[in-house]
Amino acid sequence: MDSVFHPAMAAAYRGDGPGFAALLDAWPDLVTGRSACSHPTLLQFVCVEGGAGSVPDAEARAEELIERGAALDEPLVAAASVGASSLVALLLDRGAPVEACAPWTPLEEAVYWGHVELARRLRTEQFVPQQCGGVL
Repeated sequence: MDSVFHPAMAAAYRGDGPGFAALLDAWPDLVTGRSACSHPTLLQFVCVEGGAGSVPDAEARAEELIERGAALDEPLVAAASVGASSLVALLLDRGAPVEACAPWTPLEEAVYWGHVELARRLRTEQFVPQQCGGVL
């Protein structure tokens, strides 16, 4: 990610919840800003790295971003791609559209990467693949 995100990323990797929240409060653009490289948003970073086990208490970091207005659709696809079931559940509970496309849907990502149980959960969320041009 762009260097402006690095302090928040470092706090997330350390598991420093108060430090992470303080950075979001001090620089609100971190919540909605987009990086020109690597993970496009801080919430996508949290979903991918948290799903991989590199960000302790990723659900709390995600919640802090969501509370401050982070977009949910692309992060849902990212969480599905790494099989981060708890983050997928959190994003769905907070209103992420299960039919999100980026360019694949969360269901397509989960199926592609072999996250069978997660794919079943997404399928039960009344996913309609035709809405995004999916092939399922």
